[in-house]
Formats: sequence, C-alpha cells, structure tokens
Amino acid sequence: MNAQLLRVLTVVNRTCIIFLFIFMSYYFIGIPSIAASKGLMPALDATFNVLTGVAFDCLLAFALLVSRYRISGFVSFVLGAIWFLVPGDWILRHGDTTRIAYADTYNIVVGIFVILLANGALQMTRFLVESIALGMRKKSWILGPWFPAFPDRGDARRLPEEQRVVVKRGARVTIVIALVALPGVLATVGATPVPVTITPGSQQVKFSFFAPNNDSGLYTPALCAELERHGVNLDLAMSVSNASIPFLAALEAAMPSITYRVHISPPRIDKLAETVQAATELMRVCETNGTLDQWLGFFFDIEGEGYRWSEAFPSVVDSILEWNTMFDYIDAASAARNRTIETESVASYTDIIDQAYDGDFDIQALEGYNGAVPDRFTTYAPMIYRCLVDEPQKPWSPLEPWGTSYFVYTKLFTLSSRIAPARRGIYLGPTNTSCYSRDLYQPDLVSWGAATGFDNLVRDTLVAKSFGCTEVTYFLLWDAAGFGGMFSSYGMDALDRMNASVNENPPASFDICYNYRDANLWWLLGRDLMCDLSKPTGAALVVLAWVTALLIALLLAREPRERSSR
Repeated sequence: MNAQLLRVLTVVNRTCIIFLFIFMSYYFIGIPSIAASKGLMPALDATFNVLTGVAFDCLLAFALLVSRYRISGFVSFVLGAIWFLVPGDWILRHGDTTRIAYADTYNIVVGIFVILLANGALQMTRFLVESIALGMRKKSWILGPWFPAFPDRGDARRLPEEQRVVVKRGARVTIVIALVALPGVLATVGATPVPVTITPGSQQVKFSFFAPNNDSGLYTPALCAELERHGVNLDLAMSVSNASIPFLAALEAAMPSITYRVHISPPRIDKLAETVQAATELMRVCETNGTLDQWLGFFFDIEGEGYRWSEAFPSVVDSILEWNTMFDYIDAASAARNRTIETESVASYTDIIDQAYDGDFDIQALEGYNGAVPDRFTTYAPMIYRCLVDEPQKPWSPLEPWGTSYFVYTKLFTLSSRIAPARRGIYLGPTNTSCYSRDLYQPDLVSWGAATGFDNLVRDTLVAKSFGCTEVTYFLLWDAAGFGGMFSSYGMDALDRMNASVNENPPASFDICYNYRDANLWWLLGRDLMCDLSKPTGAALVVLAWVTALLIALLLAREPRERSSR
C-alpha cells in the first residue's frame, strides 16, 4: 500500500483514538472526581470509577501503539463500540426522548459514532489489502511479514536481532499496560468487595407502605390490627374524590393511630396545580366538619404521562412554573390549616443533585420529569428498588445478578448530600422479589442477620436508618403486578420482627460490601455531560477535543518510524 496513503490512514486513526482518549478520560475520571469533591458520591465509588477510567485509557493507549499496524483494523472497531455502549448508550437508545430537548446532543453523538465507524471501515480495508498482499508474497497474513505463510514452516527464533528487539519491546509495553489496567478491570468484574460499616442511628423509624384503596379487600381486621399497633403511614394509591371519602373515614375509624397521604395523579402536568387545589379543598372540608383528621398531605409518584413536562409544555422551565404555582397554593393552604400539608416526591434519587452537580437540571429535562426542581417538597423518598425484575419469583442468572445492599447505601449517600435528615425518605422494594424473596437463596456476604430476602429488607431499612431517615416506605402492602405484599410474603408478624431489629434492638453496626455494579451514579451523571453537548460551550469543547487530537496525530506522524506492516 502506498506510503503516503498509509500515513493518512494512520493520522485519521490516531485522531479518532486520541479524541476518544480525551473524552473518555473526562467521562470516567472527571465526572466521579467532580461528584466526589462536591460530596455527591462516596469516595469509594469515585476511586473505583477512576480506576476503571484508567483501564479504558490503557485500552486506548494500546490502540494508539498499534495504530500504524494492520491489527488496528480490528482495534479501530472497538472505538465505535466504546462510544455506542458508554457515553452514547442512553442517548441513542432513547432518541425520541433526547430529541425533544437535546436534539443537538443526539445529532452530535450520532455524528461521532458515524466518524468512528467510518474510521473502522477504513482501517479494516487497509487490513484486508495488506493481508492479501502478504499472502501473495507467501507471508503469514495473521502474524505479518516476518513469518512464513501456513502451512510453510519457519523458525521464529531466527528473526533478525532488530526484529527481536521490536517484539520484546512490544511484549514489555503490553504487559505494563495490562498491569496498570488490572485494578480497573478487577473493579469492573466485581472482584473488589471492600467492607463498608453501617452504623444505624438512634431515631425511631416509622414504617410506611404504598397501599391500595379498599377495592382490593385487603384491610381485614387482622391486618388493620397490625398496622394500628405499629402506627404506620399509608401512601394510598388513590386520588381524592367524593367517592373516596367514606373509605378514608372507615380507614381512620379502624386504625385511629395511623396517618396517610393520598396520591396526586394529574391528567397532564399543566393540570397539576388545579388537581392539587381540588383535592386539598375537599380534604379541608372533611377536616373542618370532623369527617377526617389523620391526613398528612400528598405524595407525587413522578412518572408516567401525567408528569411528563413535554406532554403540555414546550420546555421544562414552563413545567417548573406549574410546580411553583402548586407549591404557592400548598403554602397558603398550610397556613390556613395551621399545619403543613406534606408533599412527598417519589422520583429518582439523581433529581436531588442534578443542579448541585453542574448548575443545571439537564438530567430531569432529559428524562422528562422534574422531581426536585423547585426544591420545595417536604419529603424526598426516591424509589430505590434494587431487585425489580420481570419475573419476581425466579432467580436471575449469574450474568444478571440483583443488586446488593450497597445499591441502597450509595443512593442514600447521594440523597443525603443535599437533603436534611428530617426530609429524607426512601421507597424500598418490591417485597418478595428476587433479593427480597422469602423463597430464594440469597448469596450476599452479610455480617449480621441471615441470608434471606426478609433479612435483606431489614438490613436495607437499617442502612436507611444510618442515613437519618425517620420513615421508610415499603413497596408494597398488597399483592400486585406479580409482587408479594409485606404480610402475605413474610407473615402477619413481619412488622413485629422488623420493629424488633430496627427500633427495639438494632445492631450497633454491621458491614456490607462495596459493589461496583451498584455504584452507578457516574453513569447517570454522564447523561448530564452529554446534554451539555447541546450548549455552545459543550459543542465547542467537542470541536476543541477533535482539533487537539488531530494536532497530536499530525505531530506523531512527523516522527521517523519504520513503516513495515506487521
């Protein structure tokens, strides 16, 4: 192949490799470093994320070292795979969502992917052309020009001294790169079970449930007696209407020590304020006339079309205005009531730190819901479901294990970085599902309690207690959608046993183990970085990275090198 053409192909290849090196270094090393410096993620998570970034950089360094050889025809396709599977993953798989607010990001990600694939195609073409040429010269198309073609025989030990030096140097560099990458590789495959000590707080934890209306026939005298004895809270999966008032009155009569919130489910996000106002006015009438007196407020299950900002507004900023209108009304109604009407956000744990990370709320805008902007909820209880699966009663394969208690720990750490203890909550569950199943063997390493699904639920409740949570909500109280409810799953004494371990006689401390797969905040914050590509500064940085990569590639091309194909 023409030497000048080879030089051009090598420069193109190196430009792509160096660009990816620059971008992925920031993605894997910059993101967790910033998040850890702001207290948004545990230092342990950031450390192993950085080690993974170093491993990726080692892979790209190897790609750069072989960039002028035929093997780069195979290696170059890895560049496109990395881009597609890591920074571009969510953006490309959710293109319909991405293009609503971040069309430029989508186009840039696709454009870079096309460039990397085109480079892979060019390098593979080079590989094929040079391999054919080697075959015509009776040389090995696999091992290169120093070796005879199969089935001819040759003695590799008779390589000239210069070639032996090159082989030895290449082997040494490859071994060094592999050793530097090894810690990150071990972390990625889950071979770093570092113990993390959990010390439960001294506060009493109130048990809460995502609970049904009476259509289920769930509220038997026996169940009501258990709920009443423990003074639970119920987040009722029902909207307020005249038809629901008799049920609420009956609930209060059967369990005078419980409290409850009711669900707000607007038909569209622009109907949120009026939906809340109508529900509040009805509940206030019932409080005033003595029909009801155990109502705490509302919970907002921020998912589904009714909460998606793009269903009614041209931008997420308009949606925030609607939320503020609602909160202004709630504040006024609370003042008139002389008691706060609680508002509980049941959303993603990342919403809390979206702005704290880089000053914008890109994650919420991208994913379609704003569950923490404005920051006016009385309680934040993110859905931290570490074992949600399609077939709850079946164990996952070793390739798809369920989450560990570290999944709960690291996400509560993130929540706690910005939310005071009095406002912290959590939705745990689903009950009787994989990691919480009463019937499946639980292989987690534990230092306190038994290796059962129920004990996992107890330990995760204690993890929440260690972060100062005063209320833990279990999803769910009744059998629904293939999941078992608390009492049908673990027995009518489930809360007695939970209370004994959590409130009456909790362990002074116990250990859980760090798990790389469960420490995934950097992955979610990566979406924030990608959203910034839609902004002038983000797009400019991408251009700067490409220009820098090209200049370095041209500089490397100036170095005198032996051009023989290997």
